[in-house]
Amino acid sequence: MKTGVLAFALACAALCQACFHAEDSAIDSQCGKLAATFFQLPVKEQIAKFPKQDLETQFSILICGNQAIHPPAIYLAEPFAQEGSVTVALLKEKLSKPQGDLTVRDIVAVLSEMSRQHTYDVARDVDLMRLVEDHVAAMKDDTWKLSVEHQVKDLRAAH
Repeated sequence: MKTGVLAFALACAALCQACFHAEDSAIDSQCGKLAATFFQLPVKEQIAKFPKQDLETQFSILICGNQAIHPPAIYLAEPFAQEGSVTVALLKEKLSKPQGDLTVRDIVAVLSEMSRQHTYDVARDVDLMRLVEDHVAAMKDDTWKLSVEHQVKDLRAAH
């Protein structure tokens, strides 16, 4: 009986994992490997290993962790935000291109974390805020859009 339940649970987990994808196909192609390696580590180890990755890899891990791994790895926004201006340069590059709603949501979550940690004055960066607001205005999912608009409003208020 226990073997049958375990096999069923593993099959469901495998099927569920296949249901979740990152919006960016280049990142999504990495999510399966990350799910089998990085996200199998205990959270403490993930947090310790995360900053040791290059910035682009950190971004990919963050996106996979929030869009393809369930429950989402929202805790990765904290270490990603610690680099402040270095991370902002990458996020500006990402925002200079079209992004899906979930990626915009995840980028704004990092910016909110930067503001909370005081690692970067997000609200004072006019170019960054313009990029963010343009992407938020273009979001299609009304629920996520409303949530992200509130985060952006809070970022502006922190100024």
